[in-house]
Amino acid sequence: MRETLIGMGIAGAAVGAAALYFWKIRRLPPAEALERAIQMACQIWVASDFATPRSLIDPSANRKLIREAGLILKAELMGRSTYASRLPEVIAKIHPEFAGVDPTDLALGVKEQIIRGSHVEA
Repeated sequence: MRETLIGMGIAGAAVGAAALYFWKIRRLPPAEALERAIQMACQIWVASDFATPRSLIDPSANRKLIREAGLILKAELMGRSTYASRLPEVIAKIHPEFAGVDPTDLALGVKEQIIRGSHVEA
């Protein structure tokens, strides 16, 4: 019984440390998280063939399409990208630090980078 309680205490401490790491240490200020997410999402945009993110180059894209593009790009950042083989490992891996990034702001930032021509070509 004592060994079980010790084991549960150690496991609880490990889970607590992991939660602290993700919520305090890896948490980025919102502006920095958005900027980093935009830079990485631009590379995903170049590598992808998703129809909705491609709509970002359409000047007549409405707010709904822009938000949908942002949701897709955010999903690619938050999970292991479906284009992992075409992307640098640092971008293809899971990015929980971008959980608070607004998808519409992400898509608008990517669109701005595309318009300026400062996105990264794959």
